[in-house]
Amino acid sequence: MSYKCESLLLPDAYRNSIYCWDGSQPARDCLLYLHGIESHAGWFIDSAQAVNALGWPVVLAERRGSGRNSQDRGHAANYRQLLADVFCQAQYCRERWPTCRVHLAGVSWGGKLALAAAISRPDVFASLTMITPGLFPRVDLSTRNKLSVLVNHLVKPRIQLNVPLEDPRLFTDNPQRITFIEQDKLRLRRVSAAFFWASYRLDRLIKRRGQRLNLPTHLMLSGADRIIDTERTRTWFDLCLAPAKHLSIFDESAHTLEFDRDNREFLKAFVNWLDNHAQRERHSETAL
Repeated sequence: MSYKCESLLLPDAYRNSIYCWDGSQPARDCLLYLHGIESHAGWFIDSAQAVNALGWPVVLAERRGSGRNSQDRGHAANYRQLLADVFCQAQYCRERWPTCRVHLAGVSWGGKLALAAAISRPDVFASLTMITPGLFPRVDLSTRNKLSVLVNHLVKPRIQLNVPLEDPRLFTDNPQRITFIEQDKLRLRRVSAAFFWASYRLDRLIKRRGQRLNLPTHLMLSGADRIIDTERTRTWFDLCLAPAKHLSIFDESAHTLEFDRDNREFLKAFVNWLDNHAQRERHSETAL
């Protein structure tokens, strides 16, 4: 089924771009899907459509200031605003498909945001999938830019700084996708000091509460990741208290699993865990 590009009006009157797939009727489960810091919904069409093929509705939500959202490009006021946006997107899913439980997935930086949302409001979501989440980055701001964020998030919150991911080869070794990233006019290369500070505050929230996550969780990691530290992420997950944990590792893959030369293994693992978990939950409900 093809998707529609729509807009969701957030409580502060910001028009939030979303890519939306309707599902089969009546659907029991839907997916809210969050992209990374530089990317946008258009990077993750393959995996969204794979989930939709289950009959699930899917919303690929573009973060405020990114993708087709031209207002306040690269800016977010604070981490609470970013979390509130996710909860509004989840509410939209519940209202549009009232028979559905909302499952949450996030890629890279979006995986970090998804985790923060899940630990803040576990009652909202049925499960969490984190795809190469940005919990332990290998690539970071320079010391000079960190000092700039520390000062300017208060005095000049909209001042823009480069996202330290200029080289498309950090994301993938697939030549076609490298060219796609290089030519992508919607790719977000700069964000505000306030956004970077919001990202830091999400890190603090996750450090305090992340391992007490109380949702069934699928963690998907790449073995050749140059953006995040796969081993540290795996160790963190080993200590995480989440029920029904599942780990998938793609040893030869780069950071953006979607962009593998052959992404069928990734798509199968992503979809199968969601489907299997949802079926187990339905059987449990029937048994009760």
